Amino acid sequence: MVSVAVALEAAPAETQHQNEVERSRLEMMRRYAEHSGCSPWFLLSYCGQDYRGPCRTCGNDLTNADVPFAVGARVASERWREGTVQRHDGDR
Repeated sequence: MVSVAVALEAAPAETQHQNEVERSRLEMMRRYAEHSGCSPWFLLSYCGQDYRGPCRTCGNDLTNADVPFAVGARVASERWREGTVQRHDGDR
């Protein structure tokens, strides 16, 4: 059992920790909402899963269908090796 004095002393640190957790959750939800790449790729990557994507069936992938590689897609090149498409700059 924790004494009232110990609980009162620990309360500010616990409150700060809970606020940081909530800020982190909110930030990840914002990133997901603003992400224009493959939705399953974003979610599975966030959860630590290896997903090569794009799925080519989610709303974001269908919207990006006119570009050679969707933002968030895993790609490989001789020059840069493996990576993830971050944005499109014309023909690059």
